[in-house]
Amino acid sequence: DNYNFYDPVNNKTAAYDDHSHGSHVAGTSVGGTADHLTGMAPGAKFISAKVFTAGGSGSTATILKGLSWMLAPTKSDGTGADPTKAPDIVSNSWGNSNGASLSYLDAWKAFEAAGIIPVVAAGNSGPRGDTVGAPGSYPQSITVGATDKDDKVASFSSRGPSKIKDANGNLIAKPDVSAPGKDIISAGKNGSEYVKMSGTSMATPAVSGVIALLLSKHKDLTHDEIVQSINTTGKDIDTPGYDYNSGNGLIDAEAALKAADAIVAARPPKA
Repeated sequence: DNYNFYDPVNNKTAAYDDHSHGSHVAGTSVGGTADHLTGMAPGAKFISAKVFTAGGSGSTATILKGLSWMLAPTKSDGTGADPTKAPDIVSNSWGNSNGASLSYLDAWKAFEAAGIIPVVAAGNSGPRGDTVGAPGSYPQSITVGATDKDDKVASFSSRGPSKIKDANGNLIAKPDVSAPGKDIISAGKNGSEYVKMSGTSMATPAVSGVIALLLSKHKDLTHDEIVQSINTTGKDIDTPGYDYNSGNGLIDAEAALKAADAIVAARPPKA
C-alpha cells in the first residue's frame, strides 16, 4: 500500500472500500479481467485516496488532504512524500452543488503546475441549467456530463455554464464532454461482484480512462493537447456544436486517439 493508498477519514493503512462507489469508478477507468473488461484502460495503474465516509459524506478538510497527497504520495505511515509518484490524472467522481465555490481552486492550480490532469463530474442536479458544481466549474477541469443507453444526455446530468468567469468576464463553458453514466455495470466493493450505478460519477472515469489511453501512446501530451483531442472529436448528441447539456458531445476514444496522433505528427521537429 506504500504510495498507493491514503485514508484521512479512518486512518487505515491498507486499501479498502466500505461503500462500492470507489470500486465502481475505478473499475470503469482501469478495471478488467479476461472475461469482463469493465475498464476503458484496463492495463493502467491507479492509486487512491479515501476522502469520504461509508455513508458518502466528506469534509472540505479531508478532501483537501486527499488532493494534497496526490501531489506527493507517501508510504503507508505518512513518510517519504515523493512527487515523482504523483499520478498523471486525478479522476474526481465527487463535487459540491455550489459551482461558485473556490474551496478547491488552490489544489487545482497546483495540479495545473504539476502537469496533472483533473477530470471531474459535472454533478447530478440536472436538467436545470447553471447547475455544474465545484470543482467541475473550474477552468482547469475536464468536466464530464452523463449520457444514457440511447446516447442522450441523462436527465440528472448537471447543465452549464459554470458560475465562474474567465479572464474576459465570460462564464466558463462547462461541461466539456459527456460519457455513459446511467445504469453502468462495474466492480463492487467485495472484489467478487458487479454492481449497477448511475451518475456523472460513473461517466467521469470513462473519460479518465480515455485520457490514460492517450497518454499510454503519447506520454508527453499537454493538458491543452488532451483537451483538444477530446473536445474536437466528440459525437454530437444534443444541439449541433457545443452546448451546455452535453458539452462537446459524447466522447469517442478511437477518434480522440487519432486526433492525438495528428497533433503529435504536426509538432515542429526538434532541433
